[in-house]
Amino acid sequence: MTNKTPLLKYKIDHISPSFINQFMLDPVKATKVKFEKIQDEPNMNMFRGTCMEKFVQGVLQKQIDPARAESWVKEYLSNKTAFTNISDDDKEKELDNLLGNKKSKGMIKNCLEALEDLEISDLRFQQKYSALLNKTKTKIVGITDMECYSKKLMSQVCIDFKASMQIRELSLDNKVQGAVYHRFTNKNIYFLKCSRARAELQPMTGEDIYEGLETAVHIINIIENICERFDTIDEYYKCIYPFKKYDRSEIMNKEIKKTYRRLFNTQENYERSKK
Repeated sequence: MTNKTPLLKYKIDHISPSFINQFMLDPVKATKVKFEKIQDEPNMNMFRGTCMEKFVQGVLQKQIDPARAESWVKEYLSNKTAFTNISDDDKEKELDNLLGNKKSKGMIKNCLEALEDLEISDLRFQQKYSALLNKTKTKIVGITDMECYSKKLMSQVCIDFKASMQIRELSLDNKVQGAVYHRFTNKNIYFLKCSRARAELQPMTGEDIYEGLETAVHIINIIENICERFDTIDEYYKCIYPFKKYDRSEIMNKEIKKTYRRLFNTQENYERSKK
């Protein structure tokens, strides 16, 4: 029996923690994006967290002046299509989320204050790791947000930043990501969730790590079985489409419907219906 990942059939030799979570949320959409390179429309959810993370990292590395927060954030977002294509009111809301207003501090300031409270040192950002989980054949490759020593927590920790509209308890996708990061680093894992109003540091317990790893292995096994069982991705789509519907963007919907019609030989009927 070969130990090579069956995903090599599609020229994929590794996956990421985010792909595992995307597949868990929406198997069809995740497969479309990963295997067929069909990208969804960009939206602010894709950039809000990255914007906060990059600014905070720049401040901690003394590469960005904290006083430049407003101009830096506006410049960063102005280069993103998702920001330029929304209304002026929505732009103001996004800036309030990140920078705050008279009523709240904003995600960035809350994040920086929470990190200051942790009394961190020995900072390392964007560290790349790989790991192979038990009972799987596919390597996971991922990049941590920040690793450091916290005097307050009295340990080496790995912290993942989350820009959250609402702060909730650890979700299953948090546990999957955190468990894989624990496997990468063998450190205590924390999620620093920052909303407009506040920040909350959420630790991963041993039980969370076990649940996350167990789920990750299960999802990877499903992905590997798909590649082993079906000769083509189209055969997989043909199997799964009739039984479940997912929320998708307009672009993704059009692509999926097009594929569905081709598989079930209804493309001609569709074209006639438009005349």
